[in-house]
Amino acid sequence: MGSDRVITLDEVDWTDDLRVTWHGQPVSGEVVELDDEGRTVEVVTYAGGIQEGPARRYHPNGRLESEHWYEAGVPEGIGRTWYAGGQPRSVARYEHGRVVEERAWAEDGTPLDPLTGPPGPGDG
Repeated sequence: MGSDRVITLDEVDWTDDLRVTWHGQPVSGEVVELDDEGRTVEVVTYAGGIQEGPARRYHPNGRLESEHWYEAGVPEGIGRTWYAGGQPRSVARYEHGRVVEERAWAEDGTPLDPLTGPPGPGDG
């Protein structure tokens, strides 16, 4: 595949062992998911058909929604999410695919419990 060739999610297949292929070959590079209007929804990086490297998802307004790093198909290191306005939503640290530390915020910047989110009506 050429370095300037964009592979879209609609063009790939998954093998029984969950490797991503394009024209029968494991993908090494980026796969782009586009919405109905051609805007980028997500860009995921693969090596040998397995998710490896950055994965970025975008809000409909084009701002970054999430960014995570993958090694051998599982999240590793720091993962971040943002609200559509650009404010931080969460930061998580992954080790071997498991969250070992996480922080989260409301859109106004108020710290949240990442497991329960904001208090609902009748809480407290």
